[in-house]
Amino acid sequence: MNLKIMVLSLALSVSAGMYAQTARNPLNCEPVQSLFAKDLSHRQLHDMTFYYPNGKPFDRSVYAYDENGRKASELVQHLVENEWFNIRKEEYSYEANRTTVLAYKWQEYEWEQSSKTDIFRNTEGRNDYALNYSFDRSLQTWTPSLRSEWRYDKNGRLTEYLKEASGRVAASKARIIYNYGEDGLMNMEVYQRENPEDKSWLDNGLYIYSTDNEGNKTATSYYVAGLRRICDGRTVSLFDSDGSLVRCNYYNGPNSSSISAYCIYNYSNYDDKSLILNEKSLVVSPNPATDFFELVMDESFVGKTAGLYDSSGRRVKSLTISDKRTNVDVSGLSSGVYFLNTGNVSKKIIIK
Repeated sequence: MNLKIMVLSLALSVSAGMYAQTARNPLNCEPVQSLFAKDLSHRQLHDMTFYYPNGKPFDRSVYAYDENGRKASELVQHLVENEWFNIRKEEYSYEANRTTVLAYKWQEYEWEQSSKTDIFRNTEGRNDYALNYSFDRSLQTWTPSLRSEWRYDKNGRLTEYLKEASGRVAASKARIIYNYGEDGLMNMEVYQRENPEDKSWLDNGLYIYSTDNEGNKTATSYYVAGLRRICDGRTVSLFDSDGSLVRCNYYNGPNSSSISAYCIYNYSNYDDKSLILNEKSLVVSPNPATDFFELVMDESFVGKTAGLYDSSGRRVKSLTISDKRTNVDVSGLSSGVYFLNTGNVSKKIIIK
């Protein structure tokens, strides 16, 4: 998905707490609806890990929470030669009507301040406006850079997000308009920028949402070229039985059946060892498999839910791991490449 950079920067600025990632990451195209889904889960998101289609991880975000259950930090890492390297992090602090987010980037073996965002809430507890500052290293002080504002309808639904550059940044405005269907669910986001000449709003891109019979949400993205809307990809968000987002598949085009990347969301509280060690504690045998395969794992996996996905990202089987050795019947599945996901671990399985 290649939605234009201006659109992406706006989408990821909807809140400093909306799990932004680095520019190489497909999450840059994750629509706000999926971001809302992570916030609305009653379980705490421990981490989300991104994978190439072959099942190899490449990026992850790990979250920590304070004693009141509020998010305290987010750490973004990139995998290089089986070792996770720090990229950036955010630290959160809370007051009565304000959340402050301090952002850092990893520079030459130490954390370097990059930005600060103060998010102010209204009397109903919703985000009202936010002030963003960049760190001026020459003056060792914070410089205003952006002001953001959220607007709601009488039912409390978000209808508009407005962002305006300030301070030393050249004056510019951008916004997102949110539309809802008769069922009350968000069905479209329209990204716009202000024309500096006549102050009119010009479309940059949009997301259109749909939901299938299983409750999975599809977001199709478009960018605008003149009067044309051109589809440049889509995401499919999969949810578990209690409504928590568990996986997001990324596709490069409107009709593509092959995923370009996928993300696994883990809500479990586990000892945060390296992902590589966790993968070694789960073995699939035989692989390739024909009618069945056996999962052999340590006790940390018992009680978890696992999903088996085909190469297009479609979930074809779900199971609850009840024992350290579990047989999985795949006799009804077509030959091909599949991926078993549980927690933050993904295993590639070939079925003949």
